[in-house]
Amino acid sequence: MSALKKLLKNSYRELKNPRSLTSASLLTAIYIVSYYPAIGRFIIVPGIVEIRLGFIAIAVAAALFGPFMAAIVAFLGDLIGALLLSGVSFFWGFTVSFMLLGFVFGLCFYKKKITLSRIVCAQLFNTCVISLLLTTKWLQIISGSSFQELFLLRLPLSAVMLPINIILLYFSLRAVCAAYDRVIAGYR
Repeated sequence: MSALKKLLKNSYRELKNPRSLTSASLLTAIYIVSYYPAIGRFIIVPGIVEIRLGFIAIAVAAALFGPFMAAIVAFLGDLIGALLLSGVSFFWGFTVSFMLLGFVFGLCFYKKKITLSRIVCAQLFNTCVISLLLTTKWLQIISGSSFQELFLLRLPLSAVMLPINIILLYFSLRAVCAAYDRVIAGYR
């Protein structure tokens, strides 16, 4: 069995594990709370550029439970957070982006040692593909502005945020995964 197929099969099994479901629910709640501006969302240019810390909850779900659970955490967290707490109208494109982020993070982190190189690869994908391409496209659809104009507006922030997000992800993932392993080891 190929490594990818085995990883996906194990990730699918996490969907049936009560402990995984409970933990993923807590991570979804943390992700939802990140919609509150004072807690995990910092708006730079309203409607265009914002810094969100919710990606850490998605990354933790990905590392602990795999790509499927991380995509579900991202879906539910984004849907509930957008509808209840964001104060703006819901747009499905952002939800798709966060689900893709969770899935890719799951491929990078699930049942793997959390290394700086893995974090850099995952965060490069997040920055280049999801943030700069997909999110810019979604903003173009919503705002009617040109893709190029939005892309050029978002590029400097993405360049600044890339190393910050790498550092945040590296230390938070390592700490949470180590703590989770210690707690779970106590129940075995």
